[in-house]
This record gives sequence, structure tokens and C-alpha cells, in this order.
Amino acid sequence: SDSGSSSDSGTDGAKAISPVVATK
Repeated sequence: SDSGSSSDSGTDGAKAISPVVATK
């Protein structure tokens, strides 16, 4: 899901680098 947590495997792996872009 687009939680924002870097450990959240809901979205693209890039969110682990940029949690701010979690909606992407």
C-alpha cells in the first residue's frame, strides 16, 4: 500500500529510497 514506510512492499521499490514518493 502507499503507506510511506520504506518497509511497505505495496508499491515500487523506489519508495525504499524515497519514502516521500510513496504515492508513485
